[in-house]
Amino acid sequence: AQPNTTRPAQQQHSKSPVTLTAAVDGIGPRFQIRIELCNSGRSTPIMRVPVCLLYDKEVYKTERAVCVVPILIPNHLVKIALRLENIDQSRNDPITIQVVDPASEDGTTDVPLVHTKLLMPVS
Repeated sequence: AQPNTTRPAQQQHSKSPVTLTAAVDGIGPRFQIRIELCNSGRSTPIMRVPVCLLYDKEVYKTERAVCVVPILIPNHLVKIALRLENIDQSRNDPITIQVVDPASEDGTTDVPLVHTKLLMPVS
């Protein structure tokens, strides 16, 4: 990890069964987004949980904007690391991390279980 770490962003939906914490490591233009998820509201596992990075494609690029967590076991912390590169270093737009309800995978809607906005450092 690189020396600069921003303070963690906390989730935006307080009634969600999933808790979300995210932070960014790096001094730019390449960053690592650290995401921690926990199934803290259900007594049963949640299967195939999509985690999405939402960002301005003119400012950032990534090889993987969507990551599917195979299973969220109750009260078990899952850690994800995704790389993000700032391709327009004159801007540092925030990114949104969204955890989508896998029950909405029928293609009609993408219902977020939880989301947070992460402020990015200047590159």
